[in-house]
Amino acid sequence: MQRENPEFIKYVSMPFSMELCHIPACILYKQVKVHDMVYFDASGRTCGHPNIELNKKRIKDNQTPLRQNQVLFYTTIAEKNESLLPLHMIVTEDHSAHNIGYHLKNFKIECVKSKIWPIFRKVIIDFSSALNIALNFAYNDFPMNATTDSYLKFCFEIISKQIVLPKWFIVVQGCCAHLAKIISFDLERFHPGINKKTKHIIQESMAFATTTSDLEIQGKWWKYFCIIFGSKKYTPEVSEAITKMFSLINYNESETNTEKESMDNSKKNTAVYHDEKIIYKNSPFFQHFKEISDKLKTTMDKDAPTDNEHYIEGLIDHYLQKYMYNICFWSNSMGCLIESGGKLNNIKQNIKNLLSSVQLASIS
Repeated sequence: MQRENPEFIKYVSMPFSMELCHIPACILYKQVKVHDMVYFDASGRTCGHPNIELNKKRIKDNQTPLRQNQVLFYTTIAEKNESLLPLHMIVTEDHSAHNIGYHLKNFKIECVKSKIWPIFRKVIIDFSSALNIALNFAYNDFPMNATTDSYLKFCFEIISKQIVLPKWFIVVQGCCAHLAKIISFDLERFHPGINKKTKHIIQESMAFATTTSDLEIQGKWWKYFCIIFGSKKYTPEVSEAITKMFSLINYNESETNTEKESMDNSKKNTAVYHDEKIIYKNSPFFQHFKEISDKLKTTMDKDAPTDNEHYIEGLIDHYLQKYMYNICFWSNSMGCLIESGGKLNNIKQNIKNLLSSVQLASIS
């Protein structure tokens, strides 16, 4: 590759970091325009650390071995004709947002030089805050000291006011398949005895939530979700919420039995949720959806006997803290606001002003 394209290797340094950029592939992808979406992720150990052989010698000489972190291979991959097209690669032992962000910014600079930026509109990643911050720093000019809190406040401002994102703005979004795995793992971990019907409703409703794009629809969905899984007693409201949930997601109601079934108290779905060190309380999305669930809780009889088979103790608070606080990241809330037409007045300046407020929020 380096022989065919002498500028393929862009950067090599110690502590070990190497950057590779395939501009001809970027130009090809720009021309084809099959998708406006790429994937960015890190694979496991791909090569031995440069210090391995040196450390063998140092250990033999009774010297302290040099530090050697795991070397990961980060790559930006596009799809073309059902095959994968690598556009940019980073091989590094430094996995900080700062290091990854500067490598990605170099990639953007190379594309700007070649007059092909932007070549995609959306980047799909796993649920990594570090990668999210690194990508927004590199592609959207976020300050490197921006926090997850400030990012969520920025997104809430955009979504609540329906501000159209300009063509230069790159949306960073969580992978739906990764989210599905996390949800399934959560259910197996906290509720190993959960019945198939309840699990099915949770998975189908969360899958629908990934496609939502505005707070009003998300609010309706969350209201039904809270009634179904937060009500101890199986009331007409629970039955109606299940019907409306599947109506909302355009699902065939006949495939789900919504009839009341009594539940053995010894098999009640309970769990102790542990603090997963997620900062959620300052998120405007958390506050928004918490208001909805809190209002519903006042109408629910806490002391009622449990006969709602879908009731899961603590599930609503857990989902608030783990998923709803950053719904802008794993739903289509930001993606649907990408500008599709011509230039709109003052959009760039409005976004820049919001980015300035993000910087102030992160510093304060």
